[in-house]
Amino acid sequence: RSWQYPLRDRGVRVSLGVDVAEFGDDESVFCCLADGLVRGMTSTSKHELMDTAGRAALYRTQQRASVIVVDRLGVGAGVASALRELEDGRGHWTVVSFAGSEKPTRDDSPYVNQRAEAYFFAREQLHLGHARAQQDDLTVDELCETRYLVRANGKIILEPKDEIKERLGRSPDRADAWVMAVWGLQFAVSRSDGEATALEDAMPDEDMDVGAGSGSRGFGWR
Repeated sequence: RSWQYPLRDRGVRVSLGVDVAEFGDDESVFCCLADGLVRGMTSTSKHELMDTAGRAALYRTQQRASVIVVDRLGVGAGVASALRELEDGRGHWTVVSFAGSEKPTRDDSPYVNQRAEAYFFAREQLHLGHARAQQDDLTVDELCETRYLVRANGKIILEPKDEIKERLGRSPDRADAWVMAVWGLQFAVSRSDGEATALEDAMPDEDMDVGAGSGSRGFGWR
C-alpha cells in the first residue's frame, strides 16, 4: 500500500491534474497534489469545455497550484488552450503541455508514449516516497486495472482505455487525473515559507492511511 512509503518532499509544491471529458458517461476529474499528498479530488460531468476550463482555473486558485497538467490532445485541447490564455504571464502558474498518445519526452525512453511514461513515473514517485495515491475505491480500482504490455522491441505501452473501461464499466478518469498531477510535481514551484506553512496545516497527517493499493496489483503492474 502506498502509505507504507514515507514522503520525502515538503516544499510545498502544488500540482493540479485535469482529465477532461465532454458529454456522455465519462467525467472530468480534477486532482490536486501538495508535495505528493492528495489535497483534493473532484469531478464533474456533461459540461461544455469552456466551463471545464473555468472550473480548472478556479480550482487552481483555491488550491494555489503552480502548474495545471491537462492532455492537449482530443477533447482536452480546447481546455488546454483556454487555460493558456488565462496564464498571468508572471510565472505564478503555468499550463504543462502533456500529450498522452504522442512519443515520450525522452528519446531514450523505454515507453511507447507519454501516457505510459507518466504512469510509470507516478509509480516510481510512489515507491520513492515522493507521492501517495488517492484512497477512494474508484481510484484504486482504476489504478489496479490499468495493465501494460511489452512490445517485441522492448517498449512498454499501456493497454487502450477502451479495454479498461470494458472491465470497469467506466473510463479511468480518476487514475489519469492523479497520474497527471504527479507528473506535474516535477514542474511545480515550491511555495514561500508562509504559504508552505498554511498548506502544511491543511494537509493530512502522515500517519493516516491515505494510500491506495500498490505492488503486484497496483496500477495493474502484472
